[in-house]
Amino acid sequence: LTMLPSALFLFSLVTLARGDCGFPNGTDSSLHWWQSPGPTTFAAATTVLDVRAVDSSNNDVYPLRLPDSIALRVTITNGETQSWNGVNFRLSLKVSQYGSLDGCNWTDVSAFASLEDTPACENGAPCPFPLGDSQITVRTDLSSFQPVINLLKNDSPYQFVYTFSNTSSSRSFAFTLQARALTK
Repeated sequence: LTMLPSALFLFSLVTLARGDCGFPNGTDSSLHWWQSPGPTTFAAATTVLDVRAVDSSNNDVYPLRLPDSIALRVTITNGETQSWNGVNFRLSLKVSQYGSLDGCNWTDVSAFASLEDTPACENGAPCPFPLGDSQITVRTDLSSFQPVINLLKNDSPYQFVYTFSNTSSSRSFAFTLQARALTK
């Protein structure tokens, strides 16, 4: 019983240290995205032109709901000479939350590390990945992470970095998405 005041005091300090960082880059009202460089030696000849979160009827949705499957409608120009497909087509997803004891910055949620370097065709990417100009839907199902999601802050900014790579050609492209997300 004498530890309760100490524990409450410590909890208050942690809460005050974290503070309220708000929503960066206008994510309080809209999705924010950009194409980011891929991590491999050669960037792919694939350009991301637009990213939207959509429902099953292709209507825009915002904010994102992490307990539900996330569908992203991505407009791309794929200038590769062959389609992205097969066992060498990989998808990595890195999830970060905004605001921590270190201040208002992005901190990786390490519990999602198993989403890195997964078979793209089995984890939400359409296969084969079409050549030329197209709209594709990339699906992210985080339902197996529900215990982790339950611990995350609700109605808060999250960042998702999607990296597509072809391990046989060392080519990759990526886009970063920042969004308001609900965990409940």
